[in-house]
Formats: sequence, structure tokens, C-alpha cells
Amino acid sequence: MIVSASTEVYIATAPGPVNPYHVQVLPVKHAPCFAACPPDLQKALKVQMVALQKMFADAGQECLIWERWIPMGTSAANHMQIQVLPIDKSRCGAEAREALEAATKQHLSGATFKRISSHEDVADNLNDDPTAPYIYFEIPGDLSAKGRQVERFLYAALPNGGGPLRTRARL
Repeated sequence: MIVSASTEVYIATAPGPVNPYHVQVLPVKHAPCFAACPPDLQKALKVQMVALQKMFADAGQECLIWERWIPMGTSAANHMQIQVLPIDKSRCGAEAREALEAATKQHLSGATFKRISSHEDVADNLNDDPTAPYIYFEIPGDLSAKGRQVERFLYAALPNGGGPLRTRARL
């Protein structure tokens, strides 16, 4: 079900949602992943994600945001989906980091996430390989004098399953 739409981006309820407020942010025109989007589309997607974060913050919640990019043999299956999942504020900070670490150990044995400063930095960490699969996470971090900090993490792998890419030190 479409919740909101513009000429560039739409928000839809997530199929098989984690909770009733789990939504996806998607481009109207086909794009395989955020890293492959032109800057104007990245900006339009970010505007919608920020609006969702504000809406959920007004309701006393924080958001987990993630994108997974795994190239598929069929190009129609390569459609970007950014997941936005509101969670209770009590589950932020260390608890969110611990949950990400536990899920990584269980589902991506041996993988490590690299901290990055923004979703836009994903492309800079793929060694110029647009077919490299990746998982990007934004989790609500600790509270500071400036408010809740957001922590961003990236795991990128070689297309042939050969392990993590060597990433450029750009933090």
C-alpha cells in the first residue's frame, strides 16, 4: 500500500513488516541502489527519510534505517528499497549497536561493519564497483548535548562472495 508519493519518491508499507509502522522509501523511476542514484534523487530520498524520522520522533520513537543491495540476475529485481523501522527510544544507543552486532555474528559470520558519515558515502567505499553487494545501516546512537546521534555502518562484499572489499580510508 502506498502511503505517500511524489514525482520522484514514494513511501509504501513494508511487505512482511517487523511492526505495523515499518515502511519502505523507494524511487518512482527504477534505481538499483542508493549508491547508483544521481545526487538529486539521493536528496529526494533523504528528504523523505528525514520527514519519517521527524514524524516518528514526534510520536516518541527513533528509526532504524537500512538498505541492502544484492545484484540479481533479473534487472527488474534490482529495485532499491530503503527500510525505515520505528523503535521505542528505550532500545536506542548501546542496545541498538548490540542488536546489530548480534545479527551480524548470526547472519554474516566474520563480517565487520565500517563506520561511515552518511548514506551518500556508500558509493565512495565500493572501490568503483557498482555491482558490489552491500548492507547499509543507520541506528539511533547515544544521546548528546546536540540530541540523539545517528550511527551509520556499511558492509560491502565482492560480487563473487570473496569477502569484504578493501575500503578507502575516508572518514
